[in-house]
Amino acid sequence: MFLGMLDGYQQGAFMALALRLVMADGEIHPLEKTLLRIRSAEMGGGAKAPPLELVDMPNLGLFNTRASRVIVMLELYVLAYSDKYLSHKELPILDELTQVFGFKEADLAPLRAWAKGQTPYSIQGWNLIHGEQQIPVA
Repeated sequence: MFLGMLDGYQQGAFMALALRLVMADGEIHPLEKTLLRIRSAEMGGGAKAPPLELVDMPNLGLFNTRASRVIVMLELYVLAYSDKYLSHKELPILDELTQVFGFKEADLAPLRAWAKGQTPYSIQGWNLIHGEQQIPVA
């Protein structure tokens, strides 16, 4: 939803983080795939994760504003909650970002709440756009 506000380098680093997150539990849930497609489309479809950043942590210094750090956390929480629960294998990635970005637990509660509420709407919107759900015609 907000990824268009990131520059191209930040978008590539975000995609690396997103892929690391969804692959953390050893499987990519179908809803995670849908949300990855949505996020990619939001960035114009051209954001690519640099291959080395899939193995090593991306350059988090690229997220040099509070807004960019909040965007990353919001969007990653949406992905994390897409399969209805936050995997214990995803937590270390999110915890590391929390520390590097300087967030406190109190900062994260509203981000998590927003993500939990947003996730089903993102998926529903994608399905509506791509004809995977019928829309009543008046």
